[in-house]
Amino acid sequence: MKRVESLLFSPPRSRFDDKILLLYARGMTVREIQAYIQEIYQTEVSHNLISTITDEVMGEVETWQSRPLDRLYAILYLDVIVVKDSPML
Repeated sequence: MKRVESLLFSPPRSRFDDKILLLYARGMTVREIQAYIQEIYQTEVSHNLISTITDEVMGEVETWQSRPLDRLYAILYLDVIVVKDSPML
């Protein structure tokens, strides 16, 4: 019950925080995120702030990474060839 309550009453994150988390989830380092924000938004953000934001979700990340995997996963592979059919003259 404690986990449900913490999810229901957790303070909302800003769109800026969500952007930082998205960049972090895509594999960017804290310094790369800092440089990206400087380039795109022309504002400086300390690496400490970025680390604080990403540390907020590290518990969830570690839980997801250590989850038990299924024994079997379905894979669908599609291959297509398009041939233009033109009438012979």
